Amino acid sequence: MFSMPTAAQLESLYRIACSILQHTWAEIEHDLGYKSKNSPPQPIQRRFSRLAALLEGADEEFKHLRNAIEEYKIQVEDSMNQNNLNNVRIDIESIKEFIQREPLVKQISQAISNKIKLPLVENQKVESDTIEYLLYSGYSTIGEIKRDLEQYRDQIIKFTVLWMNESGRNNFSYITCEVALIRLSYIKLALIGNAPHIIERLKLFPLNIGTEEQFKQLAARILKTYKDINS
Repeated sequence: MFSMPTAAQLESLYRIACSILQHTWAEIEHDLGYKSKNSPPQPIQRRFSRLAALLEGADEEFKHLRNAIEEYKIQVEDSMNQNNLNNVRIDIESIKEFIQREPLVKQISQAISNKIKLPLVENQKVESDTIEYLLYSGYSTIGEIKRDLEQYRDQIIKFTVLWMNESGRNNFSYITCEVALIRLSYIKLALIGNAPHIIERLKLFPLNIGTEEQFKQLAARILKTYKDINS
C-alpha cells in the first residue's frame, strides 16, 4: 500500500530529484556538445527543447507536491483543532499529529510501559506499518480510532501486557505510543470473532509470516488473548 511521504521525506526526495535532473541535463549537454538551445541541428531542436521542458516540468511538479503536503498538514491541524476527527483520514501525517495531541494515546501506552517494565520512548516518526495495521483492521478515520481507544482502553492495556509477556519481554528494549494503536488493531480483529475472516485481514498486514498455518496460529492467538482478558 502506498503511504504518503512525510514533509521531511518529501524534502529529501525533492533534493535527490533535483540533483538527478541537474546531473541528467549536464550529461546530455556534455555528451551531445550542445550548450544552448540554438546549438542542436535544426531538425532535432524541437525534440531537444521538449526534453528540456520535461525536466523542467518534473522539477516544478516536485515543488507543487511539496507545497501540497504542507497545505494538507495545515488542513489536518485545523480539523483537529476543531475536533472534526471524523473528517480526518488515516495516514502518516494525521496519525503523527494525533499521537502528539491526544493524551489518551500516551496514557494507554504509559500504563502498558509501567506494567511490563519497559521504557516508553517518544515517537520520532510514525512507521508506515502502523498505518497499514489500522487500515486493514477496518479503520478509516482518526475519529474512529479515538472512539475505540476510549471504549477499549482497559482491554488494550490488558491485551498488550498479556501478549508481550507471552512473547517474551527480552525481545523488546522499549515501546512507543504506537503500541496502543497496533494492539487496538488486534482487538478490532478479535471483535470479528471469526478466525477465517481474521485470517483474510491478517494476510493484508505487513507481517513476516506467509504460510496458511502461521496465519491460523496468529488468528487463534488473537482470539484466545482477547478471550483471556475478558474471562
